[in-house]
Amino acid sequence: MMHRESCECSTEGLEIDRVPQTMSVLEKAQWEEYYPLNAIDNRNAGATVEFEIKGHGEDFLDLAQTYVYIKLKITQTNGNDLANDTQTTPVNNFLHSMFNEIDLSLNGKIISPSTNTYPYRAYLETLLSYRPDTLKKSIKASNLWVKDEGGKMDAGNPHEDDKTDAAYNESLRARHNLIAGSKEVELFDRLHLDMFQQKNYLVNGVDVRLRFNRASTPFCLFGTADGKIKIYSMILFVRKVGPMPGIINRANALLNSSTAKYPLRRVEVKSFAIPAGTRSKITDNVFAGQLPKRVFLGMVLNTAFNGSIGTNPFNFQHFNCTKVEISLNGETQNTRPFEPDFADNFYLRSYISLYQALGRIGEDWAPAIGYKEYGDGFTLWGYDFTPDQNAQSFEKFHLIKTGNMRIELQFSAALANTINCIVYGEFDNVLEINKQREVSVDY
Repeated sequence: MMHRESCECSTEGLEIDRVPQTMSVLEKAQWEEYYPLNAIDNRNAGATVEFEIKGHGEDFLDLAQTYVYIKLKITQTNGNDLANDTQTTPVNNFLHSMFNEIDLSLNGKIISPSTNTYPYRAYLETLLSYRPDTLKKSIKASNLWVKDEGGKMDAGNPHEDDKTDAAYNESLRARHNLIAGSKEVELFDRLHLDMFQQKNYLVNGVDVRLRFNRASTPFCLFGTADGKIKIYSMILFVRKVGPMPGIINRANALLNSSTAKYPLRRVEVKSFAIPAGTRSKITDNVFAGQLPKRVFLGMVLNTAFNGSIGTNPFNFQHFNCTKVEISLNGETQNTRPFEPDFADNFYLRSYISLYQALGRIGEDWAPAIGYKEYGDGFTLWGYDFTPDQNAQSFEKFHLIKTGNMRIELQFSAALANTINCIVYGEFDNVLEINKQREVSVDY
């Protein structure tokens, strides 16, 4: 018997008259190497490295499969190799932490935000997007990612081998061992940029320009003595695809009456300072105009945010926060704000907010953040503002809202130091390119 509203179906095992479809729209594809337009400057802090990919010819670009390769070593400030007893060590996610901003322009139009928070975007997306095993294997090899241990975020002696000592930091030791003695290191990864995280091919005739802005050495190196990063080579491996002639003709015909469209999960990471002595802080217009569909926020020391050789820029501390509330146009997501009590280890709602915002409640994997270490360097709050709680989906857009986003924070005691609140926001947007290869965005 069948339910009266049910339909019959088959099983794949009986589809014995079918063969797989054939992908026939691409004639060729290959990775091409691009080298910097300028000589790499290892002497000046804040130096830039620029690449340009000319859009001539009929090849399209697969930006989602485009990678940057870096070969480098870390030396003493004077250029000599690191001594055996040095404590200089790269911070986590080193490939991306070396650059405070990566500017992307298409045919001269800059489409990336100028916020100098690229390391935080890359860190949060890596921490919250991969299974723990993946982080320990391929991501470690490609990015120099070794997740810091909760409670040991600022423990800075990689030579301490007594596990009972407060200075022992296994993660720091692992990263240090990879660069000890100024060994050369290879890094290889995709970029955390909106256009590089969507799948549509970039049409021909569009010049791509990337400018990598180096972060300060105290931001991306950790220890008690300053060091120096010497980049030997930096190569952009660009994936080019050649559509069949008929597909190219079809694309050109489309552009006669319409535009090439690139749906984006646009990300903007903002930061605002909270002065020492503050017990409560209300910040309006964190995002104004288009409002985000999802937000993650955390707090770090202002000295770490600006770069300090003895502090970890990714040490997201709780600072005895007792209230977190976000409102959009005066309406709150939760009828009751987050009211954690970190002194007595009662912060479950705050902890679970990460899983809720990631759509991982009840899933068989989750971010590599345990409950205890959440309060010891991984204190992050997540908000999914979509009605169906499905902000993580790449398959659909949600209704766009505009207005003002407000954040209210309270602390159990006056802040001993100035801190920075890091706010990661996601938006639904579209980039379009017309027949004349003019680029426009709706944000």
